[in-house]
Amino acid sequence: MKIWSRACFLGFALSAALAAHDPWTPTDTAFQAACVAADLVDWHQTRELLNRPGIWEDNPILGHHPSIQEVDAYFAASILLGAAVSYLLPRPYRRIHQVFVLSLEGVCIRGNVRLGLAVRF
Repeated sequence: MKIWSRACFLGFALSAALAAHDPWTPTDTAFQAACVAADLVDWHQTRELLNRPGIWEDNPILGHHPSIQEVDAYFAASILLGAAVSYLLPRPYRRIHQVFVLSLEGVCIRGNVRLGLAVRF
């Protein structure tokens, strides 16, 4: 019963958020495309990192030595969830979220470059 009530609450909350969200703009699309591009670069770098002995992943969700399947699932979910959150947030918070994602990915990509990993998709 708890699962059913939580699922109903989540459904109502999501439908209310969808009904109340601000319209999506071309600027939102550009920022979200940049977020996805940064995620793709970090995804590639993380997969490349798995083949380098003596280097480990710093992402606390993935752990130090994730499998390729875990990395793929994490980044696929991250891209989809990030887009959904951006879509559902009201305009000022949407931009804050997108800039936060870009900043975080920028730090990760920069750290990976310092380890000698290339920037590519």
